[in-house]
Amino acid sequence: MSLLDISGDGGVVKELLSPGVGDLPTDGAIVDIHYVGKLLNGVEFDSSRTTGYPFTFELGKGKVIKGWDIAVKTMNRGERAILTIKPDYAYGDEGSPPEIPPNATLVFEVELVEIKSIGVARKKTDAVNADLVRLAEVRRQREEAAKKREDDKKSKTQTKEPVDRANTESPVKK
Repeated sequence: MSLLDISGDGGVVKELLSPGVGDLPTDGAIVDIHYVGKLLNGVEFDSSRTTGYPFTFELGKGKVIKGWDIAVKTMNRGERAILTIKPDYAYGDEGSPPEIPPNATLVFEVELVEIKSIGVARKKTDAVNADLVRLAEVRRQREEAAKKREDDKKSKTQTKEPVDRANTESPVKK
């Protein structure tokens, strides 16, 4: 097992557990990651594996700790690795109480499950938005048609000539 100093200063170190395939993700790609996060003493503080769902984020946009943005760019789909991330690339002096103390070095076992390109993610979003626009237009048309029917009903009731009951015979026999 070889260790790779990804950050160049020992702040983010990667140990490859099993290689992946395909291209490396780039900034802006949407990635799905399974992970188990532990402190150096082995205490687990978070895991996507317990939920059964990978964690999804946009790479290189500061949505996650700096160490993840750096390390995930070096991974292929399906790759599993152990990342050791020093405080400057994690939560720093503040930590993330109560689980992560100040100045904590973190150890993550990560698996890059999926890389979704920016274009694909945007196309899906655009398609969903187009569907929502179409649905809103159909809803608007239906509401207009219902209002027109209601208005037509009201106008028919209001335009009927009143019956002159004074000049009509009573159906009751006298």
